[in-house]
Amino acid sequence: MWERACSRMRSVSHRGCRLIYRIREQARSHTLICCGLKSWPGSTGVRATPPWPAMPKRTGSTTMPAPGS
Repeated sequence: MWERACSRMRSVSHRGCRLIYRIREQARSHTLICCGLKSWPGSTGVRATPPWPAMPKRTGSTTMPAPGS
């Protein structure tokens, strides 16, 4: 049991980015990424946005129509 718990905790470092909450099974929406972007051209500092593309905003009704309608 302890080996499994320890395997979930790890530090992730890639191109100056670090995961603040390092549980691998944690949902993307609940993970904070802190990236230092001073080495990138045109950057001014630190951002707290995820590295994956944003989900498109839904338009219209959020409920599914009844089958056969």
